[in-house]
Amino acid sequence: MLFDRHAARYRAAVNEALRFSGAEVDRLAGHKARLMLALMTRRFGDPRTVKALDVGCGIGLVDRELVSGVGHLCGTDVSQKSLRQAASLVPEASFRHFYGHRIPYADKEFDFVFTVCVLHHIPLTERAGFVGEMARVTRPGGMAFILEHNPLNPVTRYIVSRCAFDVDAVLVGRSAAVRLLQRAGLRPGGSSYIGFWPKPSAFGESLERGMGWLPIGAQYYAWGLRAAR
Repeated sequence: MLFDRHAARYRAAVNEALRFSGAEVDRLAGHKARLMLALMTRRFGDPRTVKALDVGCGIGLVDRELVSGVGHLCGTDVSQKSLRQAASLVPEASFRHFYGHRIPYADKEFDFVFTVCVLHHIPLTERAGFVGEMARVTRPGGMAFILEHNPLNPVTRYIVSRCAFDVDAVLVGRSAAVRLLQRAGLRPGGSSYIGFWPKPSAFGESLERGMGWLPIGAQYYAWGLRAAR
């Protein structure tokens, strides 16, 4: 298992790949959490009423930044060693092992289901099924959210090429991610490029909100909505 081999030094491996850019994985995790909380606020009002699921949670870096802002947070991953670290890092959340096909939660269980930089590790033929599973566990009126590396950004491609656990990576573009959400039966909610500066800051994040249409950000996000009944 690729991520079992790298779980113990995941943070160090990412920071090593990022070193030349000046970025740092923990600060980037905080940026992602703030972005998702802002989307939850727009969709649900108070995010502390939201039950959220992180699909492919890894060692829990984003979850650590997110857990205090939501009502209940769960995570699932194929790497059991990563899950043990996540449970230690984020004891307020709950975690389950994901065997790689069916997400281990019930239909329509979550308000907000997200996956961060996971899709590029999934074989092309299995991506529709993966996003379909995200949609299955999203409740009517809920949101499924994908955040991924932008293959149009040459710096991003270089960083991915330097990362020890990205040897299997096949990057997915923003339009392809939107199509996957639609194929899963979700109504497109929106998408945006992010990561225009290596070091997140309040000022930079405010500027970024007006630049999301530019396809030069290091990453992007897209979300879909499950029809309310």
